[in-house]
Amino acid sequence: DSYRNADAAITQISCPVLFLLGSQDQMTPPKAAQGLITAARASGKTV
Repeated sequence: DSYRNADAAITQISCPVLFLLGSQDQMTPPKAAQGLITAARASGKTV
């Protein structure tokens, strides 16, 4: 799974982050990304 370490990887990003999530997305529903969004904000990223 390519995304399993995403929460740790988000701390290495040094630019603002844009999450684009669609309400009808069948692969990744918006609520599934909430943990990553929270981790990005917690590490000081502009989201």
